[in-house]
Amino acid sequence: MKYQRKTPAKFDEISIKLNEVATEAGWEIDRSESGEDRIFLKKTWRDDLTWEEIQNENQRLGKEQFYVNKYSGILSHYTSSPALDRNLVPTLSDALRLITLSQALIIAEYYNKGWEYAEGENVYVLRFYCTAKGVEAYQSLGPAFEPIFKDKKTAEKAYNANKEIFDTLLKPQKS
Repeated sequence: MKYQRKTPAKFDEISIKLNEVATEAGWEIDRSESGEDRIFLKKTWRDDLTWEEIQNENQRLGKEQFYVNKYSGILSHYTSSPALDRNLVPTLSDALRLITLSQALIIAEYYNKGWEYAEGENVYVLRFYCTAKGVEAYQSLGPAFEPIFKDKKTAEKAYNANKEIFDTLLKPQKS
């Protein structure tokens, strides 16, 4: 059975409750357009926020984030100081991938045996394909922040010896 009010709700009561809900979703009541018979919302969020502004918004909303401590433990954190807490990731899955990225970079350095990237040189990176191929090495024009390999054979050798680490890093993860 639905809850029914015995007396009609006043505009102010409705707007206060609606404002509580809307504020968390990045909206607020547009008082200039709203009236007794209808309520209009307007967007309050911006799409050009800086790191500090995003963290302040996350703190205001009580949004949980995660970080990796020096023992590779993944801890939950509600940020309190955006200037200091710069090693946060949005999900537990991303924190695990951060650990495996560190491992994968060390594996790549080992398998490359002293080889260093030269500007403009082709490199090989591992990618996950949602097909029967799975993880495969492919040529790239330049490195991003990811494990790079001097050739396809080296990339495949590193992957085959460390499938669990690379699969955690490359395959889509659940949040």
